[in-house]
This record gives sequence, C-alpha cells and structure tokens, in this order.
Amino acid sequence: MRTSIVALIVSVMALSVIACGPGLKAPKMADGSKIGLFIVFDRNISADAEPDKLAQRTQMSEYLEADLPKLLTKYDYDVQTLANAADFVPGPNKYLMTARVLSYSAGSKGARIAGALMGGWGGQIAGDKGAAFLDLEYKVVGEKGKVVGNDINLRTTDPNWQVVVRMVDSAVLKGTSKAMQKLYKK
Repeated sequence: MRTSIVALIVSVMALSVIACGPGLKAPKMADGSKIGLFIVFDRNISADAEPDKLAQRTQMSEYLEADLPKLLTKYDYDVQTLANAADFVPGPNKYLMTARVLSYSAGSKGARIAGALMGGWGGQIAGDKGAAFLDLEYKVVGEKGKVVGNDINLRTTDPNWQVVVRMVDSAVLKGTSKAMQKLYKK
C-alpha cells in the first residue's frame, strides 16, 4: 500500500512539473491568430481483440481523444480533430498532428495488490508488473514537412491509467511546444 501511495505522489509531482513547466505556450502570431493543430487519432485496435481488451482500449482512447485537445487548447493552440488525415488543408500556421496508439495495457489490479501485500523490493517489482502503460507515437507536419524532427514513442507506467494518459499527453504538449518555439523563433 505504501508503494502505491509513493508512486501516486511521485506521478503527480512529475505531472505537475511537465504540465506546468515554462515555455509550453504556443508562440504568439504577429496578427494575434493562433497556431492551428489538426489532430488525427489512430486507435490501432485489432479486429480480433478480446472483448475486455477492446473495451479497455476504447475507454482509454476516448479519454485520450478528449484530453489531448483540451490540454493543447489550454496552452493557446487552436485545436480541431479530424477523422482522416486527407481532410487536412495545409496553410500558414496550420499543422497536422497524427497520434497513433502502439500498445496499451490497463494493468493488472491483482498484480498491484499482490505487490502491496508482499512489500519491499519484491513487492515493488510485482506491483510494477501490474502498472498501466501506453505507447503512443505522434508527429507534427506542416506545409514545409515534419516539424517534430523524429517520431516519438512515449512509454510510461503508473497504476492509474488516467494518469498514464495525462503524462503522455503532457509529453506530447512539451515536444510540440518546443518544436513550435524553435520554428517561430524571432
């Protein structure tokens, strides 16, 4: 139990540092307009997925698809979601972001409980095996090509899947903002 509380506290502290860090705001345009981010999500769900895994992936994807645009909007981006990348119309200060879920696990409550009961180093290892994880690949492209230099695979673990999604969303925000700051450097 103590391990779970410590993990939660560390996760919240890391999230607040990532989400509240300096330089995450979208660059300001001379005319006062905002940078447009058009997001296409790919849930990457296998047709033959087990029903419980399908339900977990769908729940996580719906949360991700609501949370990421909300977070980007909070940091002064003009965000719209698109069903298909072909719907994107390039233009000045308009960028297409694609976000593809590579893998996801909601974790194992049983492993986390066993870890808490075991305690110590062994309990921590057992608890970590039950942690949720999300691998997300994203890239941002504009009129002149890719803005974020590399496709980024983000992997993080936490017992709470919503915290995992928010940590990944915060990392996407940070990477996008740093790339935009470089692009619009005065």
